[in-house]
Amino acid sequence: MTKTTLRTGLCLLALTVVAPLYAQSATTAAATTATTTTATTAPAAAAPVDPVAERKAAEKAAKEAQRQQAELRRKYGEGPYPGQVEAFLANKPEKLRPLLSTLYLGGERNAVLNLDRVGLAAMEAGEWTIAEHAFDMALTRIEAVYKKNVQAEQAKSLFKNEARKDFKGEPYERAMSYYYRGLLYLRAADFDNARASFLAALFQDSINMDGDRGQDFASMNYLAGWASRCAGDAGDAREQFDRATKTNAALVAPATDANALLVAELGYGPVKTKGGAKGELLEFKSHTLDVENQLELRDASGTFQPVLKPVEASSLVYQATERDGRKMDGVLKGKAQTKAALEASSQAMMQAAMMQNNSGGMLGGMLGGAMLGLFAGAAHVEADTRQWDSLPSRIMIQTQKMDLAKFKPAAQFRKDADAVNLTPAGYFTGGNDRCKIAWLRARSAIDMPAATPGDDAGVAKASASRKDVQLKDKAFRDSLAQL
Repeated sequence: MTKTTLRTGLCLLALTVVAPLYAQSATTAAATTATTTTATTAPAAAAPVDPVAERKAAEKAAKEAQRQQAELRRKYGEGPYPGQVEAFLANKPEKLRPLLSTLYLGGERNAVLNLDRVGLAAMEAGEWTIAEHAFDMALTRIEAVYKKNVQAEQAKSLFKNEARKDFKGEPYERAMSYYYRGLLYLRAADFDNARASFLAALFQDSINMDGDRGQDFASMNYLAGWASRCAGDAGDAREQFDRATKTNAALVAPATDANALLVAELGYGPVKTKGGAKGELLEFKSHTLDVENQLELRDASGTFQPVLKPVEASSLVYQATERDGRKMDGVLKGKAQTKAALEASSQAMMQAAMMQNNSGGMLGGMLGGAMLGLFAGAAHVEADTRQWDSLPSRIMIQTQKMDLAKFKPAAQFRKDADAVNLTPAGYFTGGNDRCKIAWLRARSAIDMPAATPGDDAGVAKASASRKDVQLKDKAFRDSLAQL
């Protein structure tokens, strides 16, 4: 064997034996490195939980929360606290936020008024859920007082300042709460509930300071008749239409083929003012900006050719100022007369006591006269001028056979023969194929001042300082979550 052959064989032996051993050594080293690297980069094991420390931390956090809550109560009573108004408004439509803020801050005392204002503005904005819930909440409060035993409530109110009471509204205002809820039911084609709402509006209109009176809100009869007609109750529909016509001859029953109801609202509603020597009489007057009294509607699409001219079904100024055809000389007159009578009786009793010969009779008479004087002083009679300022002046109605889905209203408002340049503030259609409704509004309920109209700042401040009022208002704010 040559030396060359021997060297070749040794090399082959090295490749066969040593190379695998080297590879195995390299693999082992790599594995060791990997293991070392993994051990180095793996997260450290969590420290054991100390239950005592954890409990102490929770107790400290709870005490801090209690301290902060106590500080808030010290500064703000039962609230609202900083940030709560903003949280309430965060998911609300931008257009409605000013009125919703007033609602939130106004509390239970102004709840019905502010809910009505929000509900009507929401209708104009097409926010149907907010509108329905707002009116439902307002009606719940109205019915709590005026559903039964009205006279008892009137008697209980004698010795309470009108402005301090929770607002429920005058008869025409309460009736309009039901009216708008009825329109929303017509839009949803819920004709039975719509009829019930319009009949409830008639009931509220019949209640005044002296108890019940005759019903003369013709538009409510007509709308109740329409709802009955749509619900398939021809007999009740005929009865309600007849009553509407008896009150207002311009309202005639719909033609047999009429499938559409147009309800239009014009102008600004009545304004409340204080009258009498001591502001004890609640009086009403027409709004200075109440202009338009007629409406013509054309179809801008050209599909429907006739011009619609709805007739005046009801005047809210009339509803506010008339009772059975008699002009009202001021709500609260009876209360003012009672106060005057108590004062006169007090003076007479004390004068008679001074003429008594025996000291016992004199003392008793003086005490009795003083007691009557106290009652007279407690009988606050200053009129409350909080008012639903976004109500219209007139409700106009017409029924017609037409396709409302294709109808594009072009409105022309008038004051008698003169044109009034206005763009409708709100318009919606609804109902079903057999019974459609279109609602049009001339003036905006959204653009009204946000503050509660007619509220007495002094009364509001004094009321808000009471603990029972604060608790009521807190519960009210919590209930607004459904809006």
